[in-house]
Amino acid sequence: MSGFRSIARRKNGRRTDSVVTLGLRAKEGSSETMKSDKRNPDWTDQELDIAVETFMQIESVGQKITAEHPAIINASIKLKSLRIHETPNITEEFRSPDGVRRRISYINKIASGGKIKGRERYKRAWERYQIRKLAAMPEDRFEQQANDIADVYQTPQLSETEKETLVLARKGQGAFREKLIILWGECPITQCKSKILLKASHIKPWAISTNRERLDKFNGILLSPTFDTLFDKGLISFDEAGTIMLSKLLTINDAIALGVRPNANINTNKEQQSYLEYHRNFVFKK
Repeated sequence: MSGFRSIARRKNGRRTDSVVTLGLRAKEGSSETMKSDKRNPDWTDQELDIAVETFMQIESVGQKITAEHPAIINASIKLKSLRIHETPNITEEFRSPDGVRRRISYINKIASGGKIKGRERYKRAWERYQIRKLAAMPEDRFEQQANDIADVYQTPQLSETEKETLVLARKGQGAFREKLIILWGECPITQCKSKILLKASHIKPWAISTNRERLDKFNGILLSPTFDTLFDKGLISFDEAGTIMLSKLLTINDAIALGVRPNANINTNKEQQSYLEYHRNFVFKK
């Protein structure tokens, strides 16, 4: 400030004003620099994995994503405790419950099939979650079914009616099965119409799906027993046009013995495409 005063005494009033203005601008510039340094540090893979797990905790029971949700508050506390970033006060601000909520909203959009520019790492985090969950699923589908049903009964946020509806859907029974019978009418590969034989299965595996997806008829397919097993094990899938895809793990001789026609085709609609795409990308053994 003494430098500014000596200049003011030597120069006329107008010049003094300009010098003072320059001093203020210098201060403003330093303030802007400080603000620009205070930005949201990029989320690491570890942080994004926590965000995805938190999203699924909330989405699996159909609850609203809010900063006040206990799961989001717990995730915020966990993220702050990691001390990944150099500046603690910035971590405190940007890993707040509202900061976690915003990141989960991006993941929600990606999980729904949407695309967000510049969020490739969020997409990769979502894919990592799918791979981890699928890898953890037991080979025995009956053991997996038992685990899934136990999870439903142990979810306190669900009413008894909701639990019963979900359990029936997991077993391929109840309203879910009836909707598939109306939608498909028969096995789209063999044209078998016997309700006794037809299996109502989920296209996107139950363990990975939200409760909405678990009850969505477009996430279901009606298949005869052989093709139901092949589809469940990822040995067959269907491309965008509905043409059957055969896994390299299914030999030609076995395919012929099981009655699998290489050119078999099923009719699909746009509502089923995202589920079939998921099956191709994560369940189908290429």
